[in-house]
Order: sequence, then structure tokens, then C-alpha cells
Amino acid sequence: MDHLTADDNRQQQAWSCRLITLTSYFTAVILLGAYSATLTSFLAIRRHELPFTDFQSLVNDGTYRVIVASGSAHLNYFNSSRNLVLKQLYKQLIEPHVNDLPRSLDEGLERMCQHTKMAYVASDIFMRAARLSVETKVSVTLSVVKKFHSSGVYFVHAGKQGSLELLKFVMSIAREGVPASAVFVQTLCAEVRVQSNPLYVMSYSNTSSDNPLTQLSARRLRRAGKWLVFLDTLVSLEELFDKTYIPLDTEFMVAQSSTRSTDGVLHVSLTELYHIHYALPLQMFFIGNWSSVSGLTWSSAPLSQRRRDLHGIVIKGALRPQAPYITERKYKNKKPIEFGGFTMRIFREFESRMNFTPEYFIPRDGAYGFRNANGTWTGIVGMVATDEVEIGIGLFSFTEGRMDVIDYLPPILNPKLTAYIRQPSDEYTMWSHILSPFGVPLWRALVTVMLTLMVALTATWYFGAERDKTDYSFKTSFFLVLGAFSQQSHAIAPKTLSSRLVYLMVYVTAVIMTTSYAATFISFLAVRRYKLPFEDFEGLLKDGSYRLGLNRATGHLHLFQDSDDPLMRQIYTDLIEPEVRSNALPQTDLEGLRKLCDESKYSFLTLDTSLKGLEKEIPCNIVAIPRAFHTTTLSMLISKSSSYRTLFTDQ
Repeated sequence: MDHLTADDNRQQQAWSCRLITLTSYFTAVILLGAYSATLTSFLAIRRHELPFTDFQSLVNDGTYRVIVASGSAHLNYFNSSRNLVLKQLYKQLIEPHVNDLPRSLDEGLERMCQHTKMAYVASDIFMRAARLSVETKVSVTLSVVKKFHSSGVYFVHAGKQGSLELLKFVMSIAREGVPASAVFVQTLCAEVRVQSNPLYVMSYSNTSSDNPLTQLSARRLRRAGKWLVFLDTLVSLEELFDKTYIPLDTEFMVAQSSTRSTDGVLHVSLTELYHIHYALPLQMFFIGNWSSVSGLTWSSAPLSQRRRDLHGIVIKGALRPQAPYITERKYKNKKPIEFGGFTMRIFREFESRMNFTPEYFIPRDGAYGFRNANGTWTGIVGMVATDEVEIGIGLFSFTEGRMDVIDYLPPILNPKLTAYIRQPSDEYTMWSHILSPFGVPLWRALVTVMLTLMVALTATWYFGAERDKTDYSFKTSFFLVLGAFSQQSHAIAPKTLSSRLVYLMVYVTAVIMTTSYAATFISFLAVRRYKLPFEDFEGLLKDGSYRLGLNRATGHLHLFQDSDDPLMRQIYTDLIEPEVRSNALPQTDLEGLRKLCDESKYSFLTLDTSLKGLEKEIPCNIVAIPRAFHTTTLSMLISKSSSYRTLFTDQ
């Protein structure tokens, strides 16, 4: 019995030891977890050493100036307080500057950011609103994504910035079904694949040690998509972006908590930032507002309208004077300084709408621009491609080669590039005029209609009741129908209704055909028609006796040289290349058109719009080859790197 009691005591002691041990382990795990969490929070949050921690130490410091909003209850609170420390603070730090207090919360915050020795007293609700929470940033971002139909969100960071906040932001965006990831600002262009309209998000606080904004170049901003940057209300935009150039064609927005955030309703203001030019100050435009109740509201003004005032900046443009598109109107020191013409009227409309000052340059080689054997470009195209000028003023043909180095503005004209020759002396004879109005198919149709009416008239007579009284045999019907089509009447009229209906149809058809023939015949007589040696490019090539020229300064040469059509390449080899080798191509359209009058076996390729503008200056009559043309599209040029491309395109 004693032995069992001793065993029971030892077993009870063993269980109590196990329980104590288990409790010890649990306690250790809990303490270790608490320590780890606290340590992580200390590492994640940057803590600053403050010069004072309460009002007493603020008074004792004596180097700080204290401000409150004028007219607010805080001013009376310090002045009428029974607390000796508060009254001392008012007398020493507030009262000496009582006439220079800020009138609003924003003004007070701005002053505090501008002076290092200034303390601002305000309600903690406003100070909490100055910094946006992660949840608010997520809501604003999702609203902007929906507004712009963005394909995804990239959180751009400097590598050390708020890793916990970054992770929470990315995961919250992804949970809403929007692709999201984080990217280092240094490798922004390398890591991010080209997407359709991505949204780049950044967050910056005045307490942050790393400012990724300083690492943003204009190239990175332009190559990326739209930008949304969250800032504290305490941050001054002018100071923060003092050394950051934001190109005009970049959609860059900052989001800050608004002072309208009251009664539990949070408001976030969205401001658009951009530079018109490197040397001009930062431009700001209030573009929208986000509310925790009503969501996102946006400006109704489109981008081109918000930014089209360029404040008189100088934009360099290259041009080549050539009538009728660009003509020289005013000279200074024997150099043209003012130009006229159809193209210049269009460019002056740009100048008027966008408020810029043009500076004109004429290419040294006098060419519109074509590609050399070494791959470089000449003329205006070369000046635009190398950013020597911003825009190419003129009407330039759309070619695949040019599109590799420059961009085009929206199409202005769609003319025909037509081959012209001097008007031949041989005309079509009168007999050909008589037979020309009706082609062979129409003559066949006319004979078929006449035969059908003859058979119908004979059939109605033969099977009718008046067979014994009148004669409408096929021979008689033949002469009757032929007479009707010759505008002749008939002495005998049919008696039955069916025969009369056929009779009526014969005369109506005859009148219609005669009227149609007369109208066409008159048009043939009114217009002189000449015998052309050929009617298309193939005929020009087969003829072999005609030379073919075109304006050497244009890009029309490559329409034949680089064409996929074997016929066009053959024309270049047989007709154009000899002119190039002999340096016989004219320098202007007018020179080429006048050359038609000097040489009988010469053809010239130019735009039909050029001919209309120059025909009064041509001393002879010229005609177009009907089917020897190529439809082309013309517009002005603009540099691929130009910040003003969107503005010019949307005007």
C-alpha cells in the first residue's frame, strides 16, 4: 500500500513538472514573438530625435517660433489659459508675431516646411489627414486605374522605402484583380516590359530617407506610362520637383490629402504636373478629386486643351520654299524670314492655337529628305531625325523608311501623284465622236431591246383579234420599231390593248435612248479629246520613247525604287535611274512642268495639287495620263522625341 502511494506521488510530481515546462516554453515563444514584432516595427519605421517633447521643453528651447492659424480657437486657448506654461509659451513665442500668423491650415503647413525653426500648432485630426493611409492609397489608385483603363500597376521604389507598406499596397491591388508588382526606380526601363497603358505609383513622405523622385529622368518618365505619386500635405511641390524635369507629354499626377477632409469624409486632391520647357517653371493643374464617399471626379477638359498654351516658347521648324505650298514673302539680309502659301497657313493656325514662336531653318542641301547609302538622311527629314529642329514644315509623303526615324502629324492631303505629258496635237476624228458615246456592250443591249420589242409586237398582233384588219408581221414590226427609234411616227395604230402597250413601250424606250445618246454626244463634242501615246505606267514603259522625270528633292523617287511592284521597279531602272545618273532631274515642280513644254518626248511626275497651283505659270497645255498615277498621303513631320507631338496631333 505504501509502495503504491509513493509511485502515485512521483507520477503527480512528473506531470506538474511537465506542465511547468510547457508553460515556460509557451511563455518564451510569446515573448520572442512580441520582441520580434517590436523589433521589426522599429526597423521599418524611421524614428527621429526631436528637439523637444512637450510645451515646457519648447519654451525652454527658445529657438523655435510658434504659429497657429489666425482667428482659430487655438490662439485664444493659449492666451486665456490658466496654465502657466501655456501662458508663458504665448507671451514668448506667439505674441511677438501675432500680426503675422497664417490665415489657413495650408498656409501654416507651407510656412513650417519653409523654415527649420518653426512649430505649428494644429488639431491632430488635420495632421493625421496630411498623410494618407495604405487603404486610401489603394482606393485612389484603383479609381485612377479604372479612369485610364490601365493594364496594370507598378509600385516604383528606391529599395528601402517602406517594405511593409509596399507589400501591403501591392497585395491589396492584386486582390482586386489588377496586375501589380514592385520595381526599382534605377532599373525601371529595363525591368518593365512594354505594356498597354500601365500606371506607375510612387509614395513619398517628408520623413522618408529615400526619395525615388530624384532618380527619375525625363527619358524614364516618357518611356513609361501614366504616373501617380502620393505625397504628404506638408510637402511643397515646387521644392520637391525643383530638380525633376517632367516632359510636357507625360501624364504625371500627385495625390495629397485635402483640407476639405472633415466629418469623417476624406478628400484627396489630384494635381497634374508638367514642364513646358526645361527653362520654364513647373506647371500645376488641378485635375480631379477623390472622396471616400463619392469616389473620383475628373476634369472635363482634355489633355490637349489643358496644356496647349506653350507660353511663347521657341519651336524650331525646317522648311523648303516651293510654290504653291511655301513661298518666300519677306527677306532680311538676303535671307527669307517670312513665308506664305497653303502649308504656312496651316502652320500659322498651329502657332495661333498653341501660342509658340516659330524659328525657321532651310536645309543646306535644299532637299525634303531621302536616305543615303550609309543609312543617314538628308534634308528636312535628316534635320528632324537628328533633333536639329522640332518639326518639318511642308507636305511630306508617308513612306516606310521615313517612319523609322520620324513621326507624322495626322494626314492633311490625299492627292494623286500623276504622270503628265505635253498635250498631243492629234485629236479623235468626228466619226469616232459619233460612235464613242455608246460602247459595244450598250450597242448590243440596244439591238437586243429592239428585237425583243419587234417580237412582242408581232406576237400580240398574231394572237390577237385584229389579225385580219391590220398587218403587224415581223417585217412590218421591224420597220415600225426602227422608225420609232429614229423618232418617226406610224400611220396605222393598233386596236387591241396589248398591242398598244407594246407600242407605248417602243416609243418610251426610243425617247430614253435618244435622250441619253444626245447628252453623251454633246459632252463628247464639248470636250476636246486627244490621242494619247499611252494611258498607264505599263504603256509608258512599253513606249520607250518618253523620258520620265520627277522632283529630285522629294521622296517620290523611293516610291519606285523601293516598291514591291515589279512594274514600278522596272520603271525606276529603265526610265528614272538614267535621269538620276545624268543629274537631269529638275529641282522644283515648276521646272519639271516647264520642261514638258520644251521637250515633246518628256513626261513628268508630280502631285495634282501642285499642278493646280502652278498651271498659270506653265506656257503650254499639258494633259494627265489617265491611269498613270499613285495615290499618296501628305502631312508634316515631327521628331520622335518631341514633347509637343501630342499637342500638334490633337489640334
